[in-house]
Amino acid sequence: MATVEQAPPRTVNDQALRPLLRRARRTWRRAGVLAGDRGRLSDELHAELVAAADAGQQPSTVLGDDPTTTLRQWAHEQQASGRALRIGLLTPLTLVSVLVGSAVIITDQTVQTVVPGAPFITSTAIWLAVVINSTIVSWLLAPLACWAALHRGGDPRAASTARWLFALLPVGAITALVLDIIIATISDTEGPFIQVMAITTAAAFAATPVLARHLATRYTIRRQTR
Repeated sequence: MATVEQAPPRTVNDQALRPLLRRARRTWRRAGVLAGDRGRLSDELHAELVAAADAGQQPSTVLGDDPTTTLRQWAHEQQASGRALRIGLLTPLTLVSVLVGSAVIITDQTVQTVVPGAPFITSTAIWLAVVINSTIVSWLLAPLACWAALHRGGDPRAASTARWLFALLPVGAITALVLDIIIATISDTEGPFIQVMAITTAAAFAATPVLARHLATRYTIRRQTR
């Protein structure tokens, strides 16, 4: 009796799946998924894609017509999105927003440093108006920029992060001011004082979005686990 040879099982070329997996990891990173969760979700997606290929189906069977939305929803359903601190995104955005809002003040201080006794703004009233306007612009621009970046990536904590940042920016500004006053009190020379003041101010504003994001993710996660 002749034996019937069975066809070998289909093998999936992982090389063909790599672009999809890279896209998935990028999508999840922008959605605030932690690195460990991204690895786990990536393994699950790989298994789903392999199973679909073995069944003769296309990747769209798993990812649908809009893979980005499907991937975000997948992470959101497992409560994995919006947990990462996103320091590399939020800190630069906050610092740039503060710099943009304070551009006139920075220009004035630079002119006085290069040419002593020659301020860019000569009127005290105008100077106070510029300080107030710069403060308001920085205060509004930083949360808005952070919200836009997070929202564009599909991060569900975008709004809460922006609210916490809006509330904490004055704290960061006061902290920077107190540190600058302390440094000015103990400093003997003007040159190092200006450099140290710039560093402490940047550090205070850089720490603010990190704390805001931490509070936003911590509050939301606690609320979900009740």
